[in-house]
Amino acid sequence: MVEGYSTEEVVNWCLGYIDPKYPIGISKPRHEGRLTGIGILGQKTFNPVPLAFKQAHFLVLQHTSEVSKYIDEHKELLLRENPDRNEAWLARTHMDRFNLWFRKRIHDSESGIDEGIKNLASGPLFTVTSYQGYDINGYTYYTVSQDQKGTYQNSGVRIDAYDQSGQKAAYYGQIEEIWELTYPGFKVPIFRCR
Repeated sequence: MVEGYSTEEVVNWCLGYIDPKYPIGISKPRHEGRLTGIGILGQKTFNPVPLAFKQAHFLVLQHTSEVSKYIDEHKELLLRENPDRNEAWLARTHMDRFNLWFRKRIHDSESGIDEGIKNLASGPLFTVTSYQGYDINGYTYYTVSQDQKGTYQNSGVRIDAYDQSGQKAAYYGQIEEIWELTYPGFKVPIFRCR
């Protein structure tokens, strides 16, 4: 009976030191309630190679639904000006010229353009932040180099991608680099995979 009383007394004494905001029990996942991304490991800032930077910005524009009408407009313009060119040339030229054309198109437009579109057209800062790990949409992703350092590995990704003709194909790869592009008012993470 004395032992039971002592145990109860010790537990009550310990409870006095536990913060009531953080109850004892099963812990909450660290991602709970957060869908936006945040870099978690190995933060570095650098100025990327101009071609890689241009490709990263192009990728962001191509995957933003609000930009799709401008993508179609640019492709139609290229086709109209170059009717004798093949699909490969049109795709290559679109990739090469779209960023500057989009910036000029938005800045020359009258009012009525969404502020987010204007920020996208302005482009990101040339200084890029890279990470070895990134939390986004409730998951943690690592680069291959970070995977080799630890026991928990999560550098593999799978996406359903669509090519220029609209054909769907599964893509499997491993994350080599994680970049965070900084646009006016928001940031966009990019995973470079192999």
